[in-house]
Amino acid sequence: MLLPSFYITTLKNNSQVRIRLLQWEDEEKLLAYFASFSPETRNRFGPHPFDASTVHQICTNLEQDDIQRYIAETLDGKQIVAYMLMKHGTLEKDAERMHTYGLDTLGNAFTFAPSIADSYQSSGLGSIMLTYILASLPARKIILWGGVQASNQRAVSYYTKFGFHKVGTFEYHNGTNYDMIREPT
Repeated sequence: MLLPSFYITTLKNNSQVRIRLLQWEDEEKLLAYFASFSPETRNRFGPHPFDASTVHQICTNLEQDDIQRYIAETLDGKQIVAYMLMKHGTLEKDAERMHTYGLDTLGNAFTFAPSIADSYQSSGLGSIMLTYILASLPARKIILWGGVQASNQRAVSYYTKFGFHKVGTFEYHNGTNYDMIREPT
């Protein structure tokens, strides 16, 4: 399905945000977004480093990679308040774990990693953004990028609400993590 290039929505707190794809001009705003993370949010979201070099590489190579990077920004365009990645395919480490569970993900899955600014968590933004993203995807499996920390019950509930289910557990430096998958609907 072809979606509009942006989507404006009203959140539970009556603030409005614009959802769209990340653009190269967003480099400074994305770096500021990562800098605003609380230690807990920084610990929970980790698909890539949050440093200036990584952000520069992301923003200058948007057309060359297989990742769609969605943001939500304030209507004045000054601040990013959410950042979600949807990669076509599966990361090697995730695919290896899926294989140990008897699941084949090669070529037929997407990998998802969401983050929401601390001040916008529990505002409904995560649900609105994922619904927007899912509307643009073909029916395929979606795997959580690096799983989800078992201690992050709010995230586990969010994924479950969207049809993700646990397929296995693994230990990582933060403790027990769940691998979760959303099957095509």
